[in-house]
Amino acid sequence: MTEIKLPITHRPPEETFRIMVLDTPDHIEALTLACELDGHQVVPVTSIASGMRFLDTKDRIDIVISTIHLEEESVFDFFRVLRSKPEHKDVKFMMICSSSTDFSLAVNDAIETAAQVMGVDKYLMMKNYDVTRLVKELEAMLPNRLPKRERMGEQST
Repeated sequence: MTEIKLPITHRPPEETFRIMVLDTPDHIEALTLACELDGHQVVPVTSIASGMRFLDTKDRIDIVISTIHLEEESVFDFFRVLRSKPEHKDVKFMMICSSSTDFSLAVNDAIETAAQVMGVDKYLMMKNYDVTRLVKELEAMLPNRLPKRERMGEQST
């Protein structure tokens, strides 16, 4: 059964988001730690089936971050099913591609266009998996959230 990973850094409930990460175990581990350190709950899943089981039995997810390269599964099917359910229609969705193979680079524009047409909130191509960049992109998607410096009482420049 999929479990919610609790944040390492604590923040007020209104600033704590629940993020589902659907990716390979190595990528999940790195992104989960970064999100926990940033004060968020994480739901790590390695398959669409486990993601859907969680969504069918738990209360909410705020954002899904999913790789486009899934073993014998379609992230587009997952997105379509997620958005078809009234309780999940407003969940933010980020698709990522972190591959620099010739094939990935050749089909990237078509995949990004398909994601945009379907209504994916963010599509991100990275030639190498970059957790720091992912966290920055994630923070930009979070609703009603002050930039980190302003939360810590610093003046923004």
